[in-house]
Amino acid sequence: MTITAQSQFHDEVYAHAYAKHAWHRWRFWLLLRTLVAIGCLAYGGYTMIMVGPEMMAVLSIMVGTFALVRPIIWKILYLRRMRGSAGYGELVSYEFSPAGISMAGASFSSEVAWDKVYELVVFPAGVLIYFDKRQHLWLPDHTIAGETSQLAELARQNGVDVALR
Repeated sequence: MTITAQSQFHDEVYAHAYAKHAWHRWRFWLLLRTLVAIGCLAYGGYTMIMVGPEMMAVLSIMVGTFALVRPIIWKILYLRRMRGSAGYGELVSYEFSPAGISMAGASFSSEVAWDKVYELVVFPAGVLIYFDKRQHLWLPDHTIAGETSQLAELARQNGVDVALR
């Protein structure tokens, strides 16, 4: 069984991928950070209104703001790293076979065996293919032409952990 896909490798596609990656890998920490940030902002705002501008109130507002803005900074840095990758801005063709994954663009081609794939995560919007805990490939669902379940089964048959989200 061979599955083919084509995807444009650019910011719009990978901005969505970063959100999926972050939610899959760090869900607990994302939720905790958001709660701490809201708590800091609430404490700082309440203290500023009731007591006036004191050091702890200002510090709480600064920490809360930084905690909410930090993921945006990470996303910007992530997209900058993507722009330096081989194949950025190109139409990339993927072929999934029992031997592994073949990727080819105008400026590169690569073969990855299934034993080098760490995990495959299926979302309703597409598939994340991890090569380690951080490096991943995002294929939107429309690029695989609805063959997501076949891709997951092919990966599972080749010893890759498959997660459904």
